[in-house]
Amino acid sequence: MAKALPQLLVYLASIRQSREARGRSDTSVYGVASDGFNWRFVMITDSGLIKLSQPFNTIIPENTKLVLECLAFMIETAASMSPNTIPEKGEHAVEVGQGDPHDPGMHVDESPDDDGDDDDDDVN
Repeated sequence: MAKALPQLLVYLASIRQSREARGRSDTSVYGVASDGFNWRFVMITDSGLIKLSQPFNTIIPENTKLVLECLAFMIETAASMSPNTIPEKGEHAVEVGQGDPHDPGMHVDESPDDDGDDDDDDVN
């Protein structure tokens, strides 16, 4: 993980800088470095402060629970910050095509690599 943390920090800083350049109201970014057993969580705050978690080894059951909670938090936070999150129904529904024009959404079924064949499980 020694090589992963510097790479992660550069990647997160790039994302934060892009958000800042586009005038996003919250430029905070979150990331994680892991080898599958050892986990470190990173946050760059809206003001640019880097926060690094203690290392978590998931061989320890209590740490596994903490890692899963941190991952769930990151996913929920990313979804709430995304201009491409579109509620399906209700009073807060958003029309497809709205949102940040510089950060367009992509539906899974609209992949540019899609050959139209829905049978992707075939092995040749």
